[in-house]
Amino acid sequence: MWIFSAYAAEYGLTLGQLACQEKSNEITAIGELLPTLALEGAVVTIDAMGCQTAIAEQIVDGGGDYVLAVKDNQPHLAHALRDFFGMLDAPGYPVRQTCVHETLDKGHGRIETRRCTAVGDLDWLATLGLKERCKKITSVTCIDSSRVIGSKTETDRRYAISSLPADSERILHAVRMHWGIENGLHWCLDVTFGEDACPIRLRNAALNLSFLRRAAMNLFRADQSRSMSLPKKRKAAAWNPDYLANILHLREI
Repeated sequence: MWIFSAYAAEYGLTLGQLACQEKSNEITAIGELLPTLALEGAVVTIDAMGCQTAIAEQIVDGGGDYVLAVKDNQPHLAHALRDFFGMLDAPGYPVRQTCVHETLDKGHGRIETRRCTAVGDLDWLATLGLKERCKKITSVTCIDSSRVIGSKTETDRRYAISSLPADSERILHAVRMHWGIENGLHWCLDVTFGEDACPIRLRNAALNLSFLRRAAMNLFRADQSRSMSLPKKRKAAAWNPDYLANILHLREI
């Protein structure tokens, strides 16, 4: 059983989750989870598996915007984006207005550069018959990454479509925050709550416990009364009934 989570990366909070049932798939689970969320004004980022017309429509109809990764699960769109950005500045091709933003990060023994190029001129996409496949597609983006570790250099190029305007800084921020779910949710659930090592699998028990773990994590992160790590807050709640009552917002009657 796979569990999909909706995660607010800016706040470190789990907004909802849904189990992917047997004889179902990830796309169906995403489509069922989205209506349970308040999407008004939100920017939703999903891996390439979520780059689907129906999912884009759900997000826009809910009042949100999307940034969807594009890979070879959408071969025609992926091929069109590779060709477009590959020839963007080539001689003899139309000059198009672009928005470029670049970031440089240093730390943990590596130097990482990210260059995001966003384009809002999508007449070529309509000509190929691809624009109508995603509702309210407003911009396309190419992100070039370079990571230097010692004498080794790794490069990567990724593509995305978005309902946001061609604002490369905002789109790059959304793409980077998307991966916050790995460190901010999955890693913490494994290390702090031992989710991966949990042997409980009977009927709905695993799903019920996953709800409780995420609810507990939300409560700990919302608590500002003590400046402690999640593991220390968990221990404090187990050892100190007063702190546990404070976390749960319990008051004497």
